[in-house]
Amino acid sequence: MQLPLFNEIYVVERLLKSVSELDYPRERLQIQVLDDSTDETRQLTASCAQSLAERGFDVELIHRTDRVGYKAGALEAGSGDRSRRISFAFSTPTLCRSQRCSDRPSTFSRIRKSA
Repeated sequence: MQLPLFNEIYVVERLLKSVSELDYPRERLQIQVLDDSTDETRQLTASCAQSLAERGFDVELIHRTDRVGYKAGALEAGSGDRSRRISFAFSTPTLCRSQRCSDRPSTFSRIRKSA
């Protein structure tokens, strides 16, 4: 799951909390926090990501110093590892709700097989 951020101090804690509450197997969930922030969001994001890692989540924090491509550029920067089968990207205004994501891969599997 990719989460692009830019100076979103009022959203980042709720966003990462909601991601941690998804009904999806933790061992299969990889979270990339793509933070281009230039304000105090950067420190808060690092703290939240560290907290998730301490709870056993596979979380990677990527901070860019340039904003080339804005959020799309951040998503591209995080896409270097092509080992992921399925990628969900959430813009911060869209907070994840605690919901079942476990049936989603079967939908994507059908699409991949037909392509």
